[in-house]
Order: sequence, then structure tokens, then C-alpha cells
Amino acid sequence: MILTGLFFAFALIAFVSSLYLVFHPKTIPASLGMVGSMVAIGMIYALLRFPFFAFIQIILYAGAVMVMVVYLVMSQGFEEIGKEASLSQTIGAYVISVLFLFSFSRVVSKSLLPAWEKAEKGFGSIREIGLNLVKDYAVPFEILSIILVAAMAGSVLLSKRSLK
Repeated sequence: MILTGLFFAFALIAFVSSLYLVFHPKTIPASLGMVGSMVAIGMIYALLRFPFFAFIQIILYAGAVMVMVVYLVMSQGFEEIGKEASLSQTIGAYVISVLFLFSFSRVVSKSLLPAWEKAEKGFGSIREIGLNLVKDYAVPFEILSIILVAAMAGSVLLSKRSLK
């Protein structure tokens, strides 16, 4: 019962943080909303007993990706002044979001979910993920790393051009 309550509490934190990300007019505080959402999702992984995914979610997404976002924002020189939404737009967006949250939770609570089968021993462990990464997904993993390096180099090149 406590785990279910924690699960829904972290889900609500992720939802509210996502709303903060979407609706905040300033860039840096909005990115903090993204960090809150990523940490809450990492905690949900921890509650589901996937510690590796929890650590990767928090360290990789909430840490490294947010550092990259802040770096790109600062290097591009974005202004911290955004277009202010009217009070009616803000209230309407929050009301629609809350209605969606309640209708979604009602559908989930009334649905007849089948019982989950017990996973194999070692499923989702660091060893199993590492073996799959090295055996089956080595080439896609290396291609992804090359794409990420190219994206980082491209962002540095674009920021240098905009300063001239």
C-alpha cells in the first residue's frame, strides 16, 4: 500500500514538473522542471525494482542532458524573457491538465489489467543489460555515440557562427 502511494506521488511530481517545464516562460527554470520530472521518473524505476534504470535515468538524463541543455542555452545567448501567457490561458491549461490527469487515472483504475508474469531470474540486471549491449547491440550503440559526438560538434560550430 505504501509503495502504491509512493508510486502515485512520484507520478504526480513528474506530471507537475512536466507542466512547469511546458508552461514556464523562462528557459532555465523550465529546465529545472525537466530535472524534477526526470528524477521522479527515476524514483519510479527504483520503486519498480529496476535500480540500474533508476540510476541511469537520474545520472544520465537529469544530470548530463540537463548540463548540455544549460550549455546550449548559454552558448546560444537566449534571452530569459519569454512571452507572458495571459491569466486565462494559464488557468485553462492547468484545468485541462488536471482533468486529463483525473480522467487518465480513472481509466487506469477501472481497467482490468492482467496479472504480470514473474520475470526470469536476472532479467533487467546490469549483467544482462551489459551482455545484450555487447553481443546484440554493439554496432547500433557505436553509431549512436558517433551521432551524439557529431551533434555536440555541430552545436559548438553553430554557436561560434552566431557570435561573429
